[in-house]
This record gives sequence, C-alpha cells and structure tokens, in this order.
Amino acid sequence: MIKAIKLKLREILPEVLKETGFKNQQSLNATIGSKNDEFFDLKNDVIHSQEEFVSRWLEGLKTSALKDGVAAHISIWNRLNKHAKFREYTVLFLKRSYLNQFDKLSKNRPESQDAELWIGQENANYGLLVSPRFRKDAGRTIRVRLELLPKHTGLLDT
Repeated sequence: MIKAIKLKLREILPEVLKETGFKNQQSLNATIGSKNDEFFDLKNDVIHSQEEFVSRWLEGLKTSALKDGVAAHISIWNRLNKHAKFREYTVLFLKRSYLNQFDKLSKNRPESQDAELWIGQENANYGLLVSPRFRKDAGRTIRVRLELLPKHTGLLDT
C-alpha cells in the first residue's frame, strides 16, 4: 500500500510543483511533513487510522490558519483550497506518513508521569529509573539514570 501511494505521489509531483511554485519535492514534503507535531501531540495521542490522521492534520491546519493567523499555515491552507492536485498530494502524503509511523502512532502509550519506574529501596542512596523504549528506532527513548539521593549520616553538615 505504501508503494502504491509512493508511485501515485511521484506521478502527480510535476503538476503539483508547477501549480504551487515549490522548487522541489524536498521543500514540498518538508512543508507538509514538518507540521505534524504542531497540529497534535505525536508523543501522547493515539491515532487509529489514516483518515483520522488526515482529518486531525487538516483540522489543525485550518484552526492555525484561520483562527490563529499563522502565516505559513495560511499559505498552505490557501494552496490546498486553490489547487486540487496539491490537495490530493497532501492527503496521499499524510496517509503514507501515517502508514510509515503506524506502530508509533496507533499504540496506547503511558502518560509521561506513569512511564517511569523506580527500582531500589525508598531509603537507599541510589536507584535505577527505567522508562519505555519504542521498537524499530521509532522515538528510541530509553532513559536510564542513576540518582544519588541525599544521605545524612550526621558526620558532615552540609
């Protein structure tokens, strides 16, 4: 499915570049792809389908452009409304992005405050903090840290 979307994107790319004025595919893709984390919380939100991803992205763009007046988002919004091929390209690009990130986006994840586990004694002066790790280098967020807790023996006053 990803390959089919990729082929379709390549097929319509020349027309999209011509009608929108983007210089190349990289700038076009960067303009679309860099907005994901602005329109929803990629770290905590669970997105169940391509359609939900596209819908939430477009809703975020609309809100940011029309209510918040962000100039870059207004430009994208106007191009989407003016150019049918750009609209088609954007939707296909977002669907492909979702499929590429499916494992990361579609799973329930613990809240940040619930994602930590303390191993060790409550009254010890060391412990191990363990947090989740995502597969396939997606968000590879393993955080292990040793903490020295203050231990007062009474020998030294600090």
